Amino acid sequence: MMRSLPSATRAACLAALALLLAATAAHAGFDQAVAYFKAGNWLEASARFQALVDESPAYDYGHYMLGHCLLRMGRPDEAAESFRRAVELREDRPEYHHGLALAAHAQKRYVQALGALSSGIPLVRDSRTAWSYLVLRAWTLAAIHRWSDAASDLEKAIAIRGDPALLDMLGRAEQSLGHYDHAARALSLALQARPDDGDLLRRFSDALIRVAISTPDPERKRAAYAQAVAAARRLRAAAPDDAAAAELHGRAALGAGLFEEAEGALAAALASRPGWCPATINLGRALQGQGRLEEAEARLLEAASCAPTAPEVHESLGGVYFRLHRFERALEFYRRAEGLMPSPTARAGIEASKVRLQSRRESGGAKR
Repeated sequence: MMRSLPSATRAACLAALALLLAATAAHAGFDQAVAYFKAGNWLEASARFQALVDESPAYDYGHYMLGHCLLRMGRPDEAAESFRRAVELREDRPEYHHGLALAAHAQKRYVQALGALSSGIPLVRDSRTAWSYLVLRAWTLAAIHRWSDAASDLEKAIAIRGDPALLDMLGRAEQSLGHYDHAARALSLALQARPDDGDLLRRFSDALIRVAISTPDPERKRAAYAQAVAAARRLRAAAPDDAAAAELHGRAALGAGLFEEAEGALAAALASRPGWCPATINLGRALQGQGRLEEAEARLLEAASCAPTAPEVHESLGGVYFRLHRFERALEFYRRAEGLMPSPTARAGIEASKVRLQSRRESGGAKR
């Protein structure tokens, strides 16, 4: 019985019992705080974690969890202070530095976020934490338009664990760098998980069109345009009243040589947005592709009014006038196109128009 114990021993036992009860109470408080956190009740969870750190100011994990509660409540300034306190207490915990970086990112203090991540990276020992670091750093780098570094981190993160959101972001980064073939590859993988995502389909089709435009390989060009058309058709099916989707569909079909399909899509875009210059230009080219030269001329002259410095408009008008045997007008527009942006097509058109005009003069034919 405790009453029969020596007084010193009895005092020690009472002290131990008091500590045990306090520890039990603290553990119960922690369990309750975690339960609220897991349930998404940030207000109650933050109150419980605040009580824990008030009672034990050196409780580093309590400060860390309080930081996450505050962050989810939209209070990043206070969250940053909690994470900073956790880091001060335990500098060797990489998750604490990551939390501080999250708060800085939420505050749009991207340089500070990168600094916190740099401090924590040497402490990372497992792939799960490495993935979290890479993803947050990629998002931060993207926010300050360091696309190449962001793409590098995203590729490393995807190698650890693939995720459609990361593939989507990688596609955005590669598009921003002008690496449209890499962007198309990433977006294609993202679409496997989210096949009906309209934004993914839109950017995938656009990237493929740009791949097709930039490649000199005819087979690759045809394949890219075919894929772009297929993606644009799916987008149109999901968003039939979207003028931008219709314009994209028309652009893809025009590149693929599907002139009637392009005409229908571009006419739909213009019905929603009358006078839209890109759609007007491409509708003129679609009509030209079908040999409807007078209609093409009218549309392209309209386009020349809204886009007087677009070389493709003048080059297309040169082609229309050449086919109409109006060689002086063809020469005029080919020269305009060449002056805006030199191209083999414009130069060839200039030379061909000169030859026809010279031939006409030599034969004494009437000018048209």
